[in-house]
Amino acid sequence: METSYDEGIEPSFAYELEFDHGTMVPLHFLQPGMERPVVPIFFNTLAVPQPTARRCLAFGRVIGEVAARSPQRIGLIATGGLSHDPGERNHGVIDSDFDRHFMSAMATGDTDRLARYSRAELAAAGAALSSS
Repeated sequence: METSYDEGIEPSFAYELEFDHGTMVPLHFLQPGMERPVVPIFFNTLAVPQPTARRCLAFGRVIGEVAARSPQRIGLIATGGLSHDPGERNHGVIDSDFDRHFMSAMATGDTDRLARYSRAELAAAGAALSSS
C-alpha cells in the first residue's frame, strides 16, 4: 500500500472478501491445494465511480514495480472479461472488435492507447453501468 500512496494512488481495501468464480476457478487449476498466499486486487468496473483507464494503468505500473523489487517470485494473474456484461443488461453480447483492438494494444505495449480509453468507450463495449 505504501508504494501506491507514494505514487498518488489510494486504493481501498477490505478485511474480508469472498472469492467468486472468476478468482476461484483459475486458482483451483494453478494451485489446487491453495498452498501459496494470494493477494487479490479488484478493479471496480460495475459501480459508479469507476476508475479511469489512465488510473488503472498507473496502478498496474505500481503493482509491477512492487513485484519487480520483491525477492519472492510473484505470479500476476488477470481474470475476468473484456466486453461482456455478466448478469447485466447486455449479458451474452461480445464486442469482438473492441476485444481485438484492446488486446492488440496490450500485446504491443501501446500504453498511450490503453490510457486513452474513455468510460464511454468501455461502457459501450460492456461491463459498465454508466458511461459518465
